[in-house]
Amino acid sequence: MRIPQADIDNIRQQADIVDIIGRYIPIEKKGSNAYRAICPFHDDHDPSLSISPSRQIFKCFVCQKGGNVFGFVQEYEKVDYIQAVAKVAQMINYPLDMSKIVPVKRIDSKFAAYYDLLHEMIKFCRYSLNTSDGLRAKEYLLARKMDDKIIDMFDIGYNGKNNSVYNFLTAKKYSKQAMIETNIIFDNEYGESDVFANRIVFPIHDEFGNPIGFTARALDDNASKYINTSTTPIYVKGNFVYNMHRAKSFAKKGNKIIVVEGVMDVIAFAKAGIYNVVATLGTAITAKQLHLIKQCSMNIVLAYDGDNAGQNAIYKAGIMAVDAGFEVSVYRNETTLDPDELIQSKGISYLQKSIDQPYAWMEFLFNYLQKKYNLEVYSESKEFANVIIEQIKKLKDEYDRLNFKHQLENITGFSLGNIIEAPQNVGVINKIQGPKLSDGLYDAQIQILNAMLQSFDAIEIFLEDLGYLPDDNCQLLAMMIIDEYRQNKYVNASKMFDEITDDDLRSLLVKTINAEVEQAYNEDRLKGAIKRIKIDVLENKTQQLRKQLRSLNDLGAKQQLMEQLNSNFKELRKLYDEEN
Repeated sequence: MRIPQADIDNIRQQADIVDIIGRYIPIEKKGSNAYRAICPFHDDHDPSLSISPSRQIFKCFVCQKGGNVFGFVQEYEKVDYIQAVAKVAQMINYPLDMSKIVPVKRIDSKFAAYYDLLHEMIKFCRYSLNTSDGLRAKEYLLARKMDDKIIDMFDIGYNGKNNSVYNFLTAKKYSKQAMIETNIIFDNEYGESDVFANRIVFPIHDEFGNPIGFTARALDDNASKYINTSTTPIYVKGNFVYNMHRAKSFAKKGNKIIVVEGVMDVIAFAKAGIYNVVATLGTAITAKQLHLIKQCSMNIVLAYDGDNAGQNAIYKAGIMAVDAGFEVSVYRNETTLDPDELIQSKGISYLQKSIDQPYAWMEFLFNYLQKKYNLEVYSESKEFANVIIEQIKKLKDEYDRLNFKHQLENITGFSLGNIIEAPQNVGVINKIQGPKLSDGLYDAQIQILNAMLQSFDAIEIFLEDLGYLPDDNCQLLAMMIIDEYRQNKYVNASKMFDEITDDDLRSLLVKTINAEVEQAYNEDRLKGAIKRIKIDVLENKTQQLRKQLRSLNDLGAKQQLMEQLNSNFKELRKLYDEEN
């Protein structure tokens, strides 16, 4: 269904791109009229996404994604253009007739049946928890101080005995094959069986809230305490973090995200009123999980268990997170207990204090590694120092580097001198540059286009002094800008982006108006760029004429080419003299 163009224009004009993008990822202000963010479209370590509120455009300098507010939502949500417009309309409460619009979908259509199946299982298990069959499971949850609010918040349910889930879903006409593929039943020579029979089930969702699997606790003492959904077409453990869809808004608001090991740890923090918490569902963290977490905050608090396994996991996760550009801290747990056990033994206030007063990453590192190395042995002391030095080099603050260097010298007795210098460029990816033509010709064209976007005077100068651009896409964009001015008396770059269908031309438009290129209109700069193009074009023509001259035998033709060459030389000398 087509949305009326008037509605699209109104939505675009009323939507603030900074506000809309800020609902998806954390952003920070840089300068008077620019914002930066970690780009969600590639493995970004250093803020590479630039947002221009004056132009209502975003641009990533690394992966080159860019566009207007609809383009961001379309790329982030993986929806089509009409759905992105509808989504933005909902965000700004624009009175769009949604009954005529296809509902916004955040899912891959080929997996829709799986999500629907798991939704039904969740509803059935929620129902089963409050039946006589689920009484024991409900009593267990209440004993762990999980009230109805917590149960509802996390969609906790009960998968009963006697293949109750399989029988229910079969009656609802879901296929056995889909149940097997999503790992909620298994099939062997004895027939079909529920994977999570007689267990409390905790649904796992992706970052958009689609159900993708379960972690389940046994009620039988002779069974494995916890089991998880195995790898399926929609669930690969290391590609997701538990509770992301609930935690991200709290993490963005507080600019901090807490990472724990398991489901019960997330719930423990929720019982303490702390909701910016996700779990890796195990002690190992993956690069994919860190990439997801970046979309919430670059300030990460590692809160794995206080036992040896948990501390080892914090060390490994912290190293990865620092390399990925995070500011890392570690929650102050002086016990070997996990968060839920801390609440049981010491109360909610103890857990809250532990998370509000975390260790800095380097504090944790010193404490942790001093237990791992025998500093009385020179070789181990040297290895300890080398590990610490590598982490100190990655600190951005000069005072921190000096402070921890002195601390390391005091502990080891080593004199480190200048071994620790300026911080390494942690997590910074080399920016991808635009195409380079001879002697800055491409940059000159970008400067001209940028000036034309800002001033009608620039357009008149361009038409009078030059009239064309050598690059085909640059020339096409110049003509579009001129048409916009003639029709509307101004250029709405965000609107132009909607009208352009060619990806290369879209990229050129964004490059022209992004915060790195955009400057206040300056006539001298514009004329300098025009002169640069004239010189380049004349030099190319001169080279071609020289080649032709060498291949000619006819004296009359040679004389004609010589006259053209002389004319070119005079024009070039004039341009060079003006430049100097």
